[in-house]
Amino acid sequence: MSRKMSLVLCVALAAGSAHAAQAGAVMWFEPAQPAEAAYAATVAAEVSRSLDLLDPHLATALTAPLLTPQGPRSPLELLFGRVTVGSRSQAQVALEALGTPAVVGARISAAGEGSNRATVYLARAGGIRELNVEAPRWKLPARIAEVLAKELGIRATARPELNDAALSGYGRALLALQSGDPLSAATVLGGGTLEAGRALGTRLTRPTTALDRLYVALQTGSTPASADYDAAAAELPGARAVRALARLNAGNAQAAEQDLAENPLPYAAALREQLRVLGGERFTPEVLARPQTLLQKVASVVTRPVAPSLPDLRREVAEALPDSDFAVEMASFAAFDADDFAGALRYLNVLTARTPGVPLYWTNLGWAQYKLGDLRASETSSRRALNLDPNEVIAAYNLALVLAETDRVSEALEMYAYATARATGEDAQAALKDLEDARKPALGLYEAYLLEQLGERVRARERLGAYLTSNPRGTALAQAQALQAQLQAPQGPLALTELVWRTQPRGAAAERLRAGDFLYPFARLRADGSVLPGKVTVGWRMTQGERVLAEGERSVDLPPGALGVSLEVPRLMVPLEVRGEVRLALSVRDASGRRAEQTRTYAVDEPASLARRLESAGLRLLGPGGEPLAVSDENLLGTLRAQLRAQASRADAAVPQVAGRFGNRTASAIFSAPSDAELTGALEELLQRRAAAEYDPARPEQDVLFAQVFAEYLSR
Repeated sequence: MSRKMSLVLCVALAAGSAHAAQAGAVMWFEPAQPAEAAYAATVAAEVSRSLDLLDPHLATALTAPLLTPQGPRSPLELLFGRVTVGSRSQAQVALEALGTPAVVGARISAAGEGSNRATVYLARAGGIRELNVEAPRWKLPARIAEVLAKELGIRATARPELNDAALSGYGRALLALQSGDPLSAATVLGGGTLEAGRALGTRLTRPTTALDRLYVALQTGSTPASADYDAAAAELPGARAVRALARLNAGNAQAAEQDLAENPLPYAAALREQLRVLGGERFTPEVLARPQTLLQKVASVVTRPVAPSLPDLRREVAEALPDSDFAVEMASFAAFDADDFAGALRYLNVLTARTPGVPLYWTNLGWAQYKLGDLRASETSSRRALNLDPNEVIAAYNLALVLAETDRVSEALEMYAYATARATGEDAQAALKDLEDARKPALGLYEAYLLEQLGERVRARERLGAYLTSNPRGTALAQAQALQAQLQAPQGPLALTELVWRTQPRGAAAERLRAGDFLYPFARLRADGSVLPGKVTVGWRMTQGERVLAEGERSVDLPPGALGVSLEVPRLMVPLEVRGEVRLALSVRDASGRRAEQTRTYAVDEPASLARRLESAGLRLLGPGGEPLAVSDENLLGTLRAQLRAQASRADAAVPQVAGRFGNRTASAIFSAPSDAELTGALEELLQRRAAAEYDPARPEQDVLFAQVFAEYLSR
């Protein structure tokens, strides 16, 4: 089987775009040799200063983002794994993301004794010009600026000629900026004497322009001023994408939508569709199903809309961005989806040759080789993946399949056991399907083994019985008989042990409860030495006398081959009106009828405070910039009231229609002076929604923007 990335979109404010209406932007130049990174960065910075173009650190940090599983990310970083621009495709991506009339990138290399060469890429709407410039080492920046000035019809200003001594301070600081660390850059520049370094240091420590202030705020985790966002957005289309995400994070989805709808940047239409999906709307692929620009196509691939043209789009993106591992990887997925294993092989040969340290590429190359019948090559690739990452489960299962098909019985079973010990139930089911798809009777032993590990003993016995009719010999027969004895042995009973109930997702065991507390059980499930089933049903009940306060059940998948597991479901809330004693019961049953149950009785005291209940629910309240709000029993309502008052001027845009129960007041009026009852009502509604939501033990906490919660409360 091949392995794919899991793509789930999420929103977090990262960097976005742009600068004043000017001739263009200079990106960080790419060095042919890593040792020359500081030199290449210095050349780029000097060219931008000579031509008065957008500086590399601003152009890189302020590009319109792509939405990814990790939140918004720089298109250059996502597609190419670096922020330097040294190819035609990188220059094209930067141009579409920035929205400037022109973008400059270059690849810097040695050209002989004392000289350097720059392959310059000048990207504009009409296409990309490739310009070759050669000059003595420190005359190269001026020569590049001279050539570009002629192309762009602008004037180049002479800059003081530097030398290699500049690299220890100025060059190091520029590399810090290249990695998004202005504080380190400012520290390096603080004691320098170079004029260019002093000027840059002043911009970082005492920024006076809107773009410099916005850059420093974004890169240091501060909340940028609205005026700086607005100034940048007014100067460049790409900057509106940044402001749109900022407004969305502040709970103003309507303003974010308007920002993108009015944005002339073609990519903004694709970003708008992505944000609609994030807002819960059904995907409408009017834009993404028929993308025109390169970055729109990339957005289609990243969001994976349901569109017949998607495999073709992946191939188009790979052809347009041959130096992007991400694009070629997506094309390999498209080839696998189309059962084009020869095509997948071609893409994966490129990836493993260019980036040999990625286990995923070797795993998928091994699978393509297996499907094409080259078992020896498949074994080599799978072992290479496991050498890079011993926990690459899919590679281990693929290797086990090759060993099984080449009659290495003991090795194959050992590898299946190795993989299964690290696998999820979904991984093991996929490996079982691969065996079944092979349609070879000799593989029945391994099918039976996996079925037993998945807890499907009846099917395992049936499959093993069919395998034994094929008269296996030697090691295969001995292994089959050992598995048969194991399957015929009686199963142990289910047992729940170590049961405790907690009032915080990661807290200690509770001794007493308060009304309004959220409850989280923790228990161990065993089956007296037997492999646990692949799926169990967990049930729970809260009672007071004969009255049932809460009950329910949930199906839970268990890891394959498990002899014992921890259970951490469900999450339930003690009703606010309850006092006295309650009885909590947790039970587990499987498909064969085995059942276990544990109960505990707790005393329930007076209701918990709102602050305690929020903590118990795993809810963390955030301010408009995403900063955590420090709340306690004493300051909760006061803190929230101050947060809303600070955002009152934007409230009417966020909540154009307030529900009638608020007496025909406007949202801004309510934000300016919310009553205790209104604040408490919004929090109670939030807590009730939390109690009704299904609990995920892997994500016990949730961050919520209180202004957004309150805006939603006003509109209902």
